[in-house]
Amino acid sequence: MAWTTTTDIESLSSESIVANGSVGISSLSSSQISRISVDNIGFLTSGAVAALSSAQLRGLSVPQGSSLGTAQIQALSSAAVRGLDAALFSSSVSGFSTHQLQALTSVNIAGLASAQLNGLSSRIEALATEDFAGLSSQQIASLSSEAFAAVTTRQLFALTSANIKGLTDTQLDSLDSTEIASLDPADLAGLGSAQLRSLETGQLQAFNDAQVASLASAALRSLTVSQYAALISGVAVASVSVTGLTSAQGGAGH
Repeated sequence: MAWTTTTDIESLSSESIVANGSVGISSLSSSQISRISVDNIGFLTSGAVAALSSAQLRGLSVPQGSSLGTAQIQALSSAAVRGLDAALFSSSVSGFSTHQLQALTSVNIAGLASAQLNGLSSRIEALATEDFAGLSSQQIASLSSEAFAAVTTRQLFALTSANIKGLTDTQLDSLDSTEIASLDPADLAGLGSAQLRSLETGQLQAFNDAQVASLASAALRSLTVSQYAALISGVAVASVSVTGLTSAQGGAGH
């Protein structure tokens, strides 16, 4: 049995939906997709879900989307998800549970446009750390204040030396001392001079020995004397790379 443009969606039983599988599902209109009952959505096979296009996904209502299971969400193609506009993407995930959001694959997350990411708003905290770490520096930079405020310390720790470069001055300025301390020392080497220079005294004082030791010399040299003094105020002398520091910065040391 196969899906066709004349399939009477409303009359299908759960057994029929399972039996139909994915054969011909691409021929269904978004209107037909929208008429699959909430109870029956969960019986779509992973193959059928994987075959859905963006246009067909647009036919899903929020209740339908909320009834998708983890395996179905993981089966969504990145092309289909990427093809949804921001409003539709936000609508389709608005009913997702935390577990469902975490089921989105890294490939799908990495393919999202900035407007789609920001459509998640505060729910961005539900993204698995490995998915958040997969965001590009451009995607990180595009996060709205509301979305970035919801980022967890576990997600911040998951940032890489590549995507940490995307943090904007506004985003960095919003980090408190606990969040600063959560940044992985191994990745802080990617922090640029302008980024480090944008931090306030209290934030710089929150850096620990390992974090200071990982900072690039060029970034250290870009700090003002007062900023440099704040940065090294609570760390061991051995943590600080003194190569190329200005004489004034050297005088601010321990």
